[in-house]
Amino acid sequence: MLFALIGLSLYYPMSTFFFPNFQFQDKALDVKYNPSFIVLQIQGKLIITCLGSLFASFGGSNFPLILQISSTSIVLFILAMASAKLKPCLIRKINLWDTGLYLLVAYLNACALFVILTKNSIVGVIALAGGGSAILIGTLGIHRKIYGPFNCFKCKKKNKVHNEEEDDEHEEDENEEEDNEEVKNGDDEKTRERNEKEERKKEIERKKKKKAVNLNGKIIVKNPEDFNF
Repeated sequence: MLFALIGLSLYYPMSTFFFPNFQFQDKALDVKYNPSFIVLQIQGKLIITCLGSLFASFGGSNFPLILQISSTSIVLFILAMASAKLKPCLIRKINLWDTGLYLLVAYLNACALFVILTKNSIVGVIALAGGGSAILIGTLGIHRKIYGPFNCFKCKKKNKVHNEEEDDEHEEDENEEEDNEEVKNGDDEKTRERNEKEERKKEIERKKKKKAVNLNGKIIVKNPEDFNF
């Protein structure tokens, strides 16, 4: 027992205060929370676990179960209010759904407590279905109002359209490159033909100059029409 307490006293501070800061060292982790909220969340989980372990040995009475469910509802409600107030997650949309889910689970425990106290399961189930649906619909409505429509299929459709647009752009770029290459090849052929024409003109001029006869410093042309200066 003594060694267990010593091990717990060494493990608990590390897991409570050091672990929340390790998330910022993980570059592959996208969803990150404020360390203060994670510490509060760990304390809440610890309270719920301790109450479950403590009251598990009690039997024949509903009082331990009532106390456990009541404490769990209170802890979850506190976490929901802390999530709504602190907005600990770096992704804002997740804060809204964290708050809604904490409230939903707290309400489920409250409905279970109502059934235990009143022995009326029908009303409890109706309240559970109505209140749970109201919480989910309310969270979805707030999400739609603040962040726009929440539709996974629409996102997939947008991604598909975006990929098709990228493919079209890539195909257009390839076609444009082919056209530019063809134009370039055509320009090279025109340049080569122009150079060949110039070479032929120069060759003709050299042949014309050979027909001229230089006599006493004078240029005598056998056929003046064949030579032009």
